Amino acid sequence: MKKETSFWLITIAVAILILSVYIIYKSTTDNEQIIFTGQGHEWKAKIVITIKGNEVSEFME
Repeated sequence: MKKETSFWLITIAVAILILSVYIIYKSTTDNEQIIFTGQGHEWKAKIVITIKGNEVSEFME
């Protein structure tokens, strides 16, 4: 019985470790884009804001 309990504890610990690494990796590689567009009779504009981790970049047309 002790070997079976030990096996399940190790399995759960490894699963938690893999899940933690996945969550950390996923959160640092996600990109979020916010796009603002507008137009009038004689103008048209588009602003794209990209957020990656702690970095923010902007692009305007």
